[in-house]
Amino acid sequence: MKPAVLLHHWVRQQAEHAPEAIVLETDSQDFTYGELEQATTCLARALLALGLKPGDRVGIAIPKSFETVVSMLGVMKAGGAYVPLDPLGPPSRAHLIMQSCALRYLITSPALLQGFAEGPGLPAAVEHIILTAARSDQATPVPGDIITWADMQSLRSEGLQEPKRHEDDLAYILYTSGSTGVPKGVMIAHQNARAFIEWACEELHLVPSDRLSNHAPFHFDLSVFDLYATLRSGARMLLISEATARNPRALVQYIATQGPTVWYSVPSALVLMLERGDLAQVTWDALRVLLFAGEVLPVKYLRRLLRAFPRARLYNLYGPTETNVCTFYRVKPEDAWRTAPLPIGRPCSGDQVYVLDEQGRAVQTGEVGELYVEGPTVMLGYWSNSAVLERPQRYGTGDMVHWSTTGELMYHGRKDTMVKVRGFRIELGEVETVLAAHPGLTETAVLPLPDEFDNTYLVAAVVSERRELSVLEIKQHCARFLPTYMIPQVVWFLPTLPKTSTGKLDRVLLRHTWVAQTSSRSRE
Repeated sequence: MKPAVLLHHWVRQQAEHAPEAIVLETDSQDFTYGELEQATTCLARALLALGLKPGDRVGIAIPKSFETVVSMLGVMKAGGAYVPLDPLGPPSRAHLIMQSCALRYLITSPALLQGFAEGPGLPAAVEHIILTAARSDQATPVPGDIITWADMQSLRSEGLQEPKRHEDDLAYILYTSGSTGVPKGVMIAHQNARAFIEWACEELHLVPSDRLSNHAPFHFDLSVFDLYATLRSGARMLLISEATARNPRALVQYIATQGPTVWYSVPSALVLMLERGDLAQVTWDALRVLLFAGEVLPVKYLRRLLRAFPRARLYNLYGPTETNVCTFYRVKPEDAWRTAPLPIGRPCSGDQVYVLDEQGRAVQTGEVGELYVEGPTVMLGYWSNSAVLERPQRYGTGDMVHWSTTGELMYHGRKDTMVKVRGFRIELGEVETVLAAHPGLTETAVLPLPDEFDNTYLVAAVVSERRELSVLEIKQHCARFLPTYMIPQVVWFLPTLPKTSTGKLDRVLLRHTWVAQTSSRSRE
């Protein structure tokens, strides 16, 4: 029987072939495949010495760094599954995730550990803590044993006997927002990630000379491509710090100096780089592949990207965290003249997709239905302490799509963003697409809100660089493309729209901001 190839095995393969090749560039230092392999083995040895058993979850709360990458790979090498926590997020959410996963192990920094200790504390299940540096004597005590990164790296790195693991074993858990307000842990097996990565490396023709950007945080699923496609192809990854990733001008400057050959981010980041960082003016001759996913990219910005980087291959990738990337669309030059958003394309990564109606029947070409996915990239399931794991055979994404006559999937928005206004069914994404097409608007979102009679009305939250732009002009623009009942009743100008830690629009915070502002006005 052919031995299983797990995600962390790619490091060993590259280290044996080219140990001096650079795998990771940070702001302060470069690291080789040989150094990465040695460090991950030391961490695996330390975790096994602390009693880690196959399948145990290990929390990782570290700002982006070499240590973060070592932690993810070292946990898998020891037979465990890693759980990346947002280092910039509220400690209360991290506490909730640690508690949900019943974490016994936590790898973190002294500053973040102090934040946990002074805030919600650590869950009682946490027994062992590995710190990236020594703590100060004045630090608040925390339960559990503490060892430092220096202690761990002093262990022998050779002769490690890895626990036997299989391709269908759990590799990592990524937490997403739950509809009930409680985060949901998406369980991803080695094979789930491998199916996507191997397809991507072949489709994009990745080679050792490629330089892949890492814009996304490691608790966001876009980073799965950044890291593992790098390791699979023997390329190098450019680690973009959290501070740079959140600053459009700094990002564009980074691109100008570092020249990645492959870029992957959410469309919001590209839009901000175009609008506030003058991305289209940068000489980026090294760019081969530009990938975007997670949101709809307005066509007006697609045109600017095509003009600025005519030699690059652009791809619109689609897939919720639960399925990795399951469909793709390669942008064509003629797409610059589109008026509708890009297709999400055709299935990839070995997956099959289905468009079904509410009764579970396949719809005809042109008819809208819910997108279902089955195949090797579909998750093991959502994390549960239950001993029984119900792996979905066919995952319903909650996204509404239709097949075009050319065999491409066209995206219509979320099933749960369909609202009724004055008896009419409205898909918010359609209204947002029209708003985004206005040349004076740089960011747009539509909120459905109840009025005093519990009837729904629409608020358009917009960002504009043009001070003279009026509410009337925006409504007149909408009236050119939308029926009267779909035109937002209120236009709300903001300096910027709030974003989540992954760079997506934070609709929850946007709604809370509106409620707070309107409540404040009503009291005045």
